Amino acid sequence: MAARRELPALTGQFRQSIDALSDTDALRVLQDLLGTARTAAERSAASRVLRFCGGLPLALHIAGLWLSGRPHRSLRDLADRLTNEQDRLRFLRIGDLSLEASVAAYYSSLPTPLRAALLRLRNVNGDFSADDMVTEVTPSPGMAADLLDELVDRHLAYAVTAPPDGQRLYRLHDPVRQYVTYGPVGSWHPDRVKGQIWLPRQAAHSG
Repeated sequence: MAARRELPALTGQFRQSIDALSDTDALRVLQDLLGTARTAAERSAASRVLRFCGGLPLALHIAGLWLSGRPHRSLRDLADRLTNEQDRLRFLRIGDLSLEASVAAYYSSLPTPLRAALLRLRNVNGDFSADDMVTEVTPSPGMAADLLDELVDRHLAYAVTAPPDGQRLYRLHDPVRQYVTYGPVGSWHPDRVKGQIWLPRQAAHSG
């Protein structure tokens, strides 16, 4: 499914949607770059690489190019390099393609309220709900719902399966979460944004 808003790569040729691929499609991307035989020979390591790339086309493309240019290196070598998520964005780069640079460029283009919301959400362990948005991001349920809509619409977060109690849970895309936690903005404290976090249209409506 095509994204309405995209997480760009560094060149238009490799412009990619932030939407995650299915496991089957993600494996096909790796197979197209490395060959079926090479991925099948290291099925366990290939599964780890797919998991660490989070199904994102740009991450998978970089991983495949890194391995295809190094036929002497195993898929396990790359999987081991990506195990530590603190270093994962830095390692997923080859030539002019860099996952960290793409996320950074997209992040810097966001409205300030969304950047602040992402920084506050990095403190949430795992999936989060609308209630967590009220607790961590803004005290207004209405504003929390609007911020959630913006995060999903911009493909920064996505809805996961609702638990039995019916409350829908959300999750930040892994590269986004890793960037706001470990990237250049990771040392910036979200509490520097005082009071409620407003989207621009909400501020205008508030008078």
